[in-house]
Amino acid sequence: MKSILKNAAYSLPFFLTISGSAQAQTLPYQDAKAPIETRVTDLMGRLTLDEKIVLLNGNYMSIRAVPRLGVPVMRMADAGQGVRGGEQGTLGPATAFPAAVAMAASWNPSLVSRVGEAIGVEAKNKGIGTQMLLGPAVNIQRSPLGGRNGEYFSEDPFLSARLGVSYIRGMQATGTLACVKHFAANNEEMDRDWIDAQVPERALREIYFPSFEAAVKEGDVAAVMSAYNRVNGPHASANRYLLTDVLKRSWGFKGMVMSDWWGVHETAGPIRAGNDIEMPGPERAKMTPANVQGALDRGQVTVADIDANVRRLIFTMLRSGVLDNPAAPNPALVNSAAHRDVALQAALEGTVLLKNEGNILPLDATKLKSIALIGPAASGMQIGATGSPTVTPVHLVKPFEAIKARVGDGVTVTSNTADLKPAPFAAGILTVPQSGEPGFKAEYFANKTLQGAPTLTRTEAQLDLGGPPEGIGPDNWSARFTATLTPRTSGLSVIYFRADDGCRLYLDGKPIIESWYESPATTYSASVVLKAGQKYELKAEYFQGTGGQEARLSWAEPVENMYADAVELARQSDVVILMATTRGTEDEGHDRNSMDLPYNQDELIRQVTAANKKTIVVLNNGCPVTMPWLA
Repeated sequence: MKSILKNAAYSLPFFLTISGSAQAQTLPYQDAKAPIETRVTDLMGRLTLDEKIVLLNGNYMSIRAVPRLGVPVMRMADAGQGVRGGEQGTLGPATAFPAAVAMAASWNPSLVSRVGEAIGVEAKNKGIGTQMLLGPAVNIQRSPLGGRNGEYFSEDPFLSARLGVSYIRGMQATGTLACVKHFAANNEEMDRDWIDAQVPERALREIYFPSFEAAVKEGDVAAVMSAYNRVNGPHASANRYLLTDVLKRSWGFKGMVMSDWWGVHETAGPIRAGNDIEMPGPERAKMTPANVQGALDRGQVTVADIDANVRRLIFTMLRSGVLDNPAAPNPALVNSAAHRDVALQAALEGTVLLKNEGNILPLDATKLKSIALIGPAASGMQIGATGSPTVTPVHLVKPFEAIKARVGDGVTVTSNTADLKPAPFAAGILTVPQSGEPGFKAEYFANKTLQGAPTLTRTEAQLDLGGPPEGIGPDNWSARFTATLTPRTSGLSVIYFRADDGCRLYLDGKPIIESWYESPATTYSASVVLKAGQKYELKAEYFQGTGGQEARLSWAEPVENMYADAVELARQSDVVILMATTRGTEDEGHDRNSMDLPYNQDELIRQVTAANKKTIVVLNNGCPVTMPWLA
């Protein structure tokens, strides 16, 4: 889901006062001691059809309130690595736990349960409190290029199921409800809203379903989130086979099914399929009250369909305890010492030693005088999967600071990130083809596909868009920028393209960046070797769907040997810690183009290890990478 924060809808009083009565009367659905099915039946009988229809479409991060009956909103927040986002009253930092792929590397279900428990406690006590967390994500890492692999436990269905159940049990033991996601076969980010995962029945049963089935049957998970993608034709959010035949009838799931954010594309289909609530609303929503009433009037859905969906919603809300006067949040329980200890233990057990040639590890600081800290991650590591699970930590220590503190004043620690910083193209680097004017030829189209004659053509000094020019958009438009690139220096250059949504970049007709689908703002990069004075044809294409708008092209000017300083530092140091990363290439919204380390880091590793054999390579990655230097 895109990370957009909205104002919260806050609850009204918890208890209903009957008009004309001398004192408040506790109704059956308000009785916390009554059986939950009794409470659900009573509340269902009091809801009007209009109130039921309203419940089918959520707020941004909550289920709507029913003010007339004193039913408050039920709040949600993202989870996985800690409590993230939510509504206005639940924002802010929390304990940052390792990504799921790191937790899976521990092979320790009891530890994962403790992580789930800690996150559940923090959800109830952060800000005004949250009743449900959107996690765990138990999809299978089916392709090594999948952008969200770091957010998922494993490529193995058994391991994913064991850890998913442990996480859910730990979390729900605190009273915080878990929502397992994304059901089902949601294994790639490219065009994720429309791609059709064609999966045979046997593969579904043996590979894609087990972690979800275990979550339902063993974890008693409270909610399930349907996936963005299609599965064998229908969208997952409108797939009756998945949501009713398998989930509810075969597995006996009684809880709530919600869509992923903006993952509903029609009104009647999801209701009939058993997708109980569309998230979020009301912007871009399909299951709005007006649309649902229209579908009802046309006979596309029935009152029985609506009742079935709302009953599961009410069941889940009552299970959360939101009507039962929950205890006031205790902010001291957020990022407590106990939770920090759990996070540390998970990080330690999730770190994998691939090779220890010559027993270089562990390092003995008493025998060292100098340490070189080299690589893009030296200035700051990616602390988990990015996108929905990204957590803002309460306190963040960078690698340089941590290593310096650990070894003390007797050891010199020197850092060199050995990366190229993006900057705008300098004057004279870019010229318009044919005319030779400085800058780009910019062409704007009133569609997403660059089709037909451009609506506007003009010269622009840089590709730096925060929105369309006047007369274009605001949604569903595209642009093409072309220029002749003439570098002033020779060597390795990195070109960066930041876009929300789709972008493509060509150098002399060859695609070097390609992400042609709607996705959150993401920075893509391509490393190229250029020669001074040689002319290259540069073409950048961009399309805007809906929501956020951004397109920016920058570069790092070529250098003959960008690693010369880092190599010299390595040569002069007793030991090197080289910190490589996949940061910026794997996250929600897009997949990787290659398994190689980005930003030419393999070459950095080759040169540094040639200069100093006592080099420790630390990989900061959630997806697998090739390691050609690991002989």
